[in-house]
Amino acid sequence: MPLNSTSTTSPPPEQLMERCCRTPWISYLAPFPMAPGVYYVSGNDWVACYLIDTGEG
Repeated sequence: MPLNSTSTTSPPPEQLMERCCRTPWISYLAPFPMAPGVYYVSGNDWVACYLIDTGEG
């Protein structure tokens, strides 16, 4: 979804703030492996979190 203010498909800024800041679970994506030992585990439209498996427990 485009986030620029000139696009006719972008939601109003209030809806973007609500979705991104107050209800991040709406844009949930299940964890998945990205590379050996690296997993994408969380995030929303502008932040991502990764789990790095070092094998050390």
